[in-house]
Amino acid sequence: MKKNKVLIVGYGSAAKRHISIFNKIKKNTFFFILSRKEKIFLKDNKINFKHIRKINEIYNEDINYSFICTGANEHFKYLKILSKIKTNIFIEKPIVNTTKMIKELRKIFKTNKNKIYVGYNLLFSKSLNFLKKLNLKKRDINKVSVKAGYYLPFWRDESYTTGVSSNKKKGGGVILELSHEINYLIWIFGRPLWTSALIKKSSNLKINVEDNAYIVLGFNTFNCIIELDFISKKYVRFCQIDTNDYSYIWKFKKNSVISFDKKNIRRILFNKKFNLNNIYEQQLKFFLNSKKQKFKKYFDNAIYTLKVIDAIRKSSKKRGLAQKIIYED
Repeated sequence: MKKNKVLIVGYGSAAKRHISIFNKIKKNTFFFILSRKEKIFLKDNKINFKHIRKINEIYNEDINYSFICTGANEHFKYLKILSKIKTNIFIEKPIVNTTKMIKELRKIFKTNKNKIYVGYNLLFSKSLNFLKKLNLKKRDINKVSVKAGYYLPFWRDESYTTGVSSNKKKGGGVILELSHEINYLIWIFGRPLWTSALIKKSSNLKINVEDNAYIVLGFNTFNCIIELDFISKKYVRFCQIDTNDYSYIWKFKKNSVISFDKKNIRRILFNKKFNLNNIYEQQLKFFLNSKKQKFKKYFDNAIYTLKVIDAIRKSSKKRGLAQKIIYED
């Protein structure tokens, strides 16, 4: 059996998860881990890998799959390099941290013969897929409310002060880190038309980025209110959709969708045991097994997400003045 050769660019929590899950799905794999760290240790000593310090060390290797797991500020640099060799590319979200190189991103995707996928893993949540399949966008939606928040020091094993999330230059900040919410809203409802937002740092966290955001997205027939933060000591991630007849509530970690009617009668529509690794496994299987044409809508939505974020930032700079979202490149 031919050995899979996989390049991992970066060695943070996302990279470690990809290594573990990829090795579980495809046992006969050798990893090249590109990292500036002095030494690298893997918990599973049965995983075969080589620590490399420079990207050119893999140029003579037949790399099947590459995972870009650096800060968003370096995504474009590595995408350009890897698009010139024969490898399928997985980019951790967000696709990049600025809209300046979107035309070049589209050109790379269009001309590259290999697969390019942007990793918004929430799209593989079974409960969120159930919510999407309810097709509520065709009903009379009054309002959508979204919230995602958790205290940044609780996120990962490493110190939050040195991580990507807390560093502006690396593409950190609550909007980019929790851009999942904007991405899945586009996936379910389509592209919003305008936004009004206020983003700021209000806590005493030792970071140089915003730690909370209050956002309104205007869709054709309804508005969506989004609240994102790094400061909530209790984990929260949900979406509530209020229609004329029902209210639907999706909760990520409960892996559930429930509804309430006009008589306040509660119904459980979907409820299964939560398994975060399963979501990542389904995402990876999609990346490995799907043909290139399947990835276009995910790539487009990743770019639309970035354009919404750009409009959010502009609105906040103007103290919440509504901004039209420009999707043209």
